[in-house]
Amino acid sequence: MALPPRGRGLRRARRPVAHVVDLTHVLVGPIDRLTGRTATMIPKRAKLDVGVGTHFSRVETNDLVDVENEDWAGALVEFAGGRLGSLEAGRVVVGPRVRLRFEVHGTEGALAWELEA
Repeated sequence: MALPPRGRGLRRARRPVAHVVDLTHVLVGPIDRLTGRTATMIPKRAKLDVGVGTHFSRVETNDLVDVENEDWAGALVEFAGGRLGSLEAGRVVVGPRVRLRFEVHGTEGALAWELEA
């Protein structure tokens, strides 16, 4: 698969996903198999001038532009040893700046952690 130009396409959705995958490797182990999907949940967004604001910025304008990249990614995964999991990452909600959360459930207990708690 050829990568789209920098800052467009899968590269945008892939940034938060990479951190989630790294964390799961540390907590649960390597991923053997997966099935995944990406999507553009918000097809139009307020136009930001170059160098002004970030993807966290709220802008009051009626000047909307087409979104050219995926802003959500999800996957069902199977880890080494048969453990199952799900991963999700996106830039579609207003509110939390960097919500990174994980939950691990096992036969003898469970563990949960959230970055912004």
